[in-house]
Amino acid sequence: LTPMSEASRIQQQQQQPDWGIVHRAVQMETPPDLLRYIVETNAQDLTKVDPKGNLPLHYAAMVKPPKPTTADTRADTTHFPSFYSKYVADELLYKFPEAAGMKNADGKFPLSLAVTSGKQWIGGGIKSLYDAFPRALGQIDLEQKKHKNLRQALSMGGENVEEESQNATAKDEYKE
Repeated sequence: LTPMSEASRIQQQQQQPDWGIVHRAVQMETPPDLLRYIVETNAQDLTKVDPKGNLPLHYAAMVKPPKPTTADTRADTTHFPSFYSKYVADELLYKFPEAAGMKNADGKFPLSLAVTSGKQWIGGGIKSLYDAFPRALGQIDLEQKKHKNLRQALSMGGENVEEESQNATAKDEYKE
């Protein structure tokens, strides 16, 4: 490298904001103890929106759960258990619960992103996101066939799904 190109590279790195280790850690299967340490020591990152308009909770909601394999699962140590997504969501919500009610640049709440990514009701953290901000349910068309399991989970919890969804949609329309 020439001295000019090295100086240029350093200047470029200094101009780009460092969007925090938390944004990155929730996008990969960070060991639980390490994730907790990262969240605790970098709590300021929980409130930072990256250039794509996402908070760490948006990324945690978007990460697709690993697909189950037909191979012997004892030999596969590359994935954490299915409830890992819930653990991540709960860690982030514990420190910054307001994130559940914040839309990303695409106008999506974390709950909507989690449902779209195929996460499960309890183990995937959808219930945690719903409990933190139920009005986000207004972004999800519960009448779609693919959301049958979500409708069932909500009805088992004693939630009036149709009324909650209509109220959330009406309130969001009123805001705009």
